[in-house]
Parts: sequence; structure tokens; C-alpha cells
Amino acid sequence: MPSYRFARDPGGGVISSANRVAWLRARLWGVTATDARRLVTSRGKVSKQRQRLLAEKLSGRTLPRLPQFAHGIEREPVIAAWVHQRFGIAPSGALCIGRNERHLATPDGIGEHSIAEIKTSVADLDSAARTYADQLQWQLHVTGCERVLFVVEHRHTLRRDFRWIVRDEARIALLAEHADAFLAELDAARAAWVARAEQEEVVAHGWDERAPETAPTPEDWATVTPARVATGT
Repeated sequence: MPSYRFARDPGGGVISSANRVAWLRARLWGVTATDARRLVTSRGKVSKQRQRLLAEKLSGRTLPRLPQFAHGIEREPVIAAWVHQRFGIAPSGALCIGRNERHLATPDGIGEHSIAEIKTSVADLDSAARTYADQLQWQLHVTGCERVLFVVEHRHTLRRDFRWIVRDEARIALLAEHADAFLAELDAARAAWVARAEQEEVVAHGWDERAPETAPTPEDWATVTPARVATGT
């Protein structure tokens, strides 16, 4: 039986997608299931999306929501209620953490023995399962579950199909390896950004404290070359 662990806010409350701001902020510091599928290609190579993901983590900006997301947001509670009734997996928006607390996932449903993931799509079940294969494996990795119920509802016909997806340990190990390398690069980039910001603050502070007679007055700015401004000569 999996032992679920959840990310918590400073007050001890579980971080959930119900509080989108806190949820998005917490996700910036780790690799989520959505991130995992953007790091590695199906052949196990570094994905072209990796650098864009790094930029998003550093800036705090996420990909814009596509129009079809609105349909998925509207339909998800309906499908989740059906999943709960038929399979006993309760709807959830809780942010789960793995043994490595920066390995994150938010399954759409959490049950006693398994989790669920819901998608609305124009693709059939087989195609959707291939598209989201790494996302599902990452969810299993983070939660410790042996299987995930993958449910796909057709966006136009509302036909609903499902499949149980089991753990692929080799793929999980590959995803974890790429995720940890990405997190190391993310930490290094953040540290470099902080160092630059601190250096710029020191330089700005030193500029402000220069003797008034060494600083050009506003009327002299037009005659001061960029080099002289930069060096303070």
C-alpha cells in the first residue's frame, strides 16, 4: 500500500491546486509529472523543451492555457465523480512529494491502492497513453503506487475509455536521472542569478556613495562618454 506524502505550506496545510498561486509556486522548486514528460524524448534523449522549461522555472512564468483547457477543467469534476463511484479513487488536487521532496506530482485521483489521471482529448486511448506515458510513470514514481487508472474522455463525443497503467521501473529510473540533472542545473542557474543581483547591488551602492564632486551633474551627462560613466572616471 502506498504511503502518500504531501507538500505543505508554512502553516502545515496540504498544498493543493485549489489554491493555484501556492500550488504553482511550490511546483517551481521541483520536477512535476508535467515537467518530466518535457525533459526526455521517447528514446531517452534530452528534449528540446528542456531549456524552455528551465527558463520557465527561473522566471516563474508558465505556458499559457490553451482554449481546450477550459473544456478539460469543466469536465474533470464530472469524470472524477464517475471514477470515484466506479473505482473508489477519490478526486484530489493535492501536491504529492516523493522520497526526493523535489519530485512532485498532482494526480487527479488518490485511492487506497492506486491513483487516477484524467484527460479530455480528441485522440484515442492508445494515442493518449503514448503521449502521457512519462507523466503517468512519474506519478507512479512520486506516489509509490503500482498502477494508475488512465481515463480519456473524447472532447466531442464524450466517449469515455480507461486503462490501468503499471510501473515501468527502467523508465522511471531514466526519468529520475534526467530530473535530478535538471534540478542541479536549475539550482546552479538560480545561484548565478543571485550572485549577479548581489554584485549589481554592491556596485549600485558604491556608485551612490561616491563623493559628490566625482559624479557628473545632470547638465554634464550629455558630455560624459559611456566608458567614463561605467568606470566613474
